[in-house]
Amino acid sequence: MNKKMKKIIILLVILLLVSILCTLVYFVVNTEKIEAKEQLEYINDSSEWDTTIVYPEGTPVLKRTYEGELTIKDIGKSMYNFTLNIIPKYYNQFKDATNEEIEKYFYDKKDIILIETGIISYSEFESLISDIKALEGEKLEFESYKLDTNSIGEKASSVDVDMYIKYKNNKSIKINVDISNEFRDNTRSSIIYTTK
Repeated sequence: MNKKMKKIIILLVILLLVSILCTLVYFVVNTEKIEAKEQLEYINDSSEWDTTIVYPEGTPVLKRTYEGELTIKDIGKSMYNFTLNIIPKYYNQFKDATNEEIEKYFYDKKDIILIETGIISYSEFESLISDIKALEGEKLEFESYKLDTNSIGEKASSVDVDMYIKYKNNKSIKINVDISNEFRDNTRSSIIYTTK
């Protein structure tokens, strides 16, 4: 083989390796987003209902007040997912994180945060994480959750309610839940979880 042919073969091998590496990086980076989207699709599919999901205390009052497009199943699945998966995920991820690390995560993962919490501003995310970081323990163990039925308020395009979540050996954490009257696609949660 002549030198020119060797260079072409080496170049092709390098291009092949670069394309394989780029593909792997793409899948690794997008795995978290894909998982969040799949969870939101599950939540938004009313026909798919896991009987192990526990509604928060006070849900019947919310059901009588809310007149939007989401079903009470959609709302229940979302609240349950947020309580059992999202808060513990953020707790483990950020309990020892600096403000700079939290801010970097927010701007790097805005699309995932939007899917998981509906939050679009850094200040709301920072406030949520601050309240989550105040929880204690190696691992969060869910005990109970309830809706403050006296806090239910109707707005032009949503219904607001305060949700209190209790984890073992912790005080309750108060989350403001804003439930949109309109169903949003699977790129953004129809329910926004913030702290005030």
